[in-house]
Amino acid sequence: MPQNDTSDDESDPPRVYLNPNSHIHNNSVICSPISPSSSVSSSVIFGQIPEEVLRAWSQLPEAVRLDPSLAIFQKECDRITETRSLDYVKKECLVVNMSLEMQSAASIGVQNQNDEDGQDMQMQERQRPFCRYAKLIILSCCWLLFTLILMFKKERIETMHQLSVSNRESRNYRISEYVTSTLISVTMKGPLLPLQKHEQYLPANLSTCYLMVWLQVLVDGKTNSCLSTTDLKNLKNVSDVWTLPVLPENLATIFPDQKHQKTFHIKADNRILSQGIMFINLRSNSESILSLSIGYDPSPINVDIGIPLAAVILIILYILIIFEVVHRALAAMLASTMSVAMLAALNERPSMSELVSWIDMDTLLLLFSMMVLVAIIAETGMFDWLAVYAYKITAGRLWPLIMALCFFAAFLSSLLDNVTTVLLMTPVTIRLCEVMELNPVPILTAMVVYSNIGGAMTPVGDPPNVIIASNRDVKNAEVDFGKFVLHMSIGVMLVLIVVSAQIRYIFRDITVLRFNEPQDVQELRHMIAIWQRAAASLSNYSKDENLYPVRDKWLLAKSGCAFTFVVILFFLHSLLHLSLGWIALLGVLLLLILVDSEDFDGLMARVEWSTLLFFASLFILMEALARLGLISWIGQKTEDFILSVNEESRLAVAILLMLWVSALASCFVDNVPLTTMMVRIATNLAQNRELGLPMQPLIWALTFGACMGGNGTLIGATANVVCMGLAEQHGYKFNFMQFSRVGFPIMLTSTITIMVYLMIAHVVFGWNGK
Repeated sequence: MPQNDTSDDESDPPRVYLNPNSHIHNNSVICSPISPSSSVSSSVIFGQIPEEVLRAWSQLPEAVRLDPSLAIFQKECDRITETRSLDYVKKECLVVNMSLEMQSAASIGVQNQNDEDGQDMQMQERQRPFCRYAKLIILSCCWLLFTLILMFKKERIETMHQLSVSNRESRNYRISEYVTSTLISVTMKGPLLPLQKHEQYLPANLSTCYLMVWLQVLVDGKTNSCLSTTDLKNLKNVSDVWTLPVLPENLATIFPDQKHQKTFHIKADNRILSQGIMFINLRSNSESILSLSIGYDPSPINVDIGIPLAAVILIILYILIIFEVVHRALAAMLASTMSVAMLAALNERPSMSELVSWIDMDTLLLLFSMMVLVAIIAETGMFDWLAVYAYKITAGRLWPLIMALCFFAAFLSSLLDNVTTVLLMTPVTIRLCEVMELNPVPILTAMVVYSNIGGAMTPVGDPPNVIIASNRDVKNAEVDFGKFVLHMSIGVMLVLIVVSAQIRYIFRDITVLRFNEPQDVQELRHMIAIWQRAAASLSNYSKDENLYPVRDKWLLAKSGCAFTFVVILFFLHSLLHLSLGWIALLGVLLLLILVDSEDFDGLMARVEWSTLLFFASLFILMEALARLGLISWIGQKTEDFILSVNEESRLAVAILLMLWVSALASCFVDNVPLTTMMVRIATNLAQNRELGLPMQPLIWALTFGACMGGNGTLIGATANVVCMGLAEQHGYKFNFMQFSRVGFPIMLTSTITIMVYLMIAHVVFGWNGK
């Protein structure tokens, strides 16, 4: 028979074409539409589909009836249902050879895969409303929980009372509230020495005067504040003694008053607590009268309850971020609000001013200022020029280009902080990837990993380094800029060599660096992602614009002046009374004055406000977790373990613990608040004469751990979050697990490398400094 007619004339009867070489089994046929380009060598017309066949088809499972190859039956059934007639819609059909032995294995595999994909899509469509409603219900319940707690729990107001303590006389201060808990927190403020630090910078004879504080209870005593001689004899000690070193009178006006707090564990049963009157007893051996301020909290946080609550909140935060249940900024806001609600439930609700004080404004100011600076520099076309230059010097070869970007990011992070480096390098990297038709996400991941590693080299390279280097006890241990760079640069160089080989192995298949979709589909998806954002929130770049080296040289000159000012003051900030945040803000103000732009609103729209909000929420969350006792619990367990080993092994164990605890904890807790806590632990360990540990090895271990651990997860370091925000602004989305699959193995490898370096340098050769 000649080639089939592909006309759409509805007057033609339905035709079914059969390959004459095929075998028909059980008189079964499968019909499907023929494309206009289809042709067969021979055909046979079978006529209409019997009604019995349609009736049998209608009783099949839905998954089978929805098969695309059975679409002819679906259409015929719909026609019969609508018209109630036996007239068929005339349509060309093709009989598919039903002989299994004549079908190719490839076609079977493709058809089965299509069936499975269709079933998966149907299952996802059915599950999507369920997941959406489940998320809505769970998050609404969480919102209702912390809203009710905050509505009915008032803010805790710390009240301090003045009293004086005479020489060698006891002073009793009555606790007016009924004590129902076995814990009481007492706060003392006055001419006291800093705890565990006074021996380092004050003569030892100044610590001969002490103030002793403990708790006493009087059972069946009078309700007034005056105690009789009989009552004094019936007072019962119910706590340990808290000893505070006191400044002598001639130095009380030189040093500021110190504030100390301690939680007492009451050693009494509930009957005595319910029937007795609690007193705070104070006694001093000072020759002068001490003027003190005292405060107490009859219901402090029970860490046995607070630590599990803090751990649950942290786990919830990671679930929300890892599985992308909500935006990361909203997840941090929910977690921080829940942590504050848990503090309120435990009668420790902070005031609004106290919450604001928990936010590291200097870090937010630095991020905001550098975002504005980078947005203005992007207008000059400088990033396009850098992309073209990097492409030329590497001759367009893939791996030399990636390594050049990564090592330049590491070098720049050692001069600037790694947050600034990421803000500068991310647009260049994205532009290069677009030119080479590469997926920017894995290359940005490698770049930010190198940035975190390079930032460990100098005191200004990473926010944790700034915290450690500015600590007073660290400075007293003779850790200056030069010594910091000397010790850290050796380890950083070793890590860069090892990580370079690991990166090359991870991305050994270069197809993972390219898009899985066709270029036109990827470009369309990319442009959709960009246009979904406000046009003003984007830096002025596009793949379609002319790639001139520099579009606005006059603006580039102004930006260069402001940027040079910022970089110079970054190096000199330790000599000035300016923090990094203030320096960046002053540089941005200078640039805004020089630019004199009228489109200020458009410029502000380019700031990643969601990233700033994420960090602000994270700072509140970390401080709340510290109040609940989680972070101090980590530090206490570290200190207890070091004390449990023999003296010969304590240095090695202390280095290992400081390194690995800070590295692993930095993967799941932002390394800025973690470093604030861990640096106190390191200095306390070094000042503990019972341990006899040098401070410098502990400081290097902490610095390496905090910086390397930030590579473990997407929210482990500030630079990671900033890079993620910039990439999303340009239409490329980071995934938590995608980053962790690269970052976490690199974190383990780099930490092991540093562990070997520290063991050799400080345990074998004793390069321990002061």
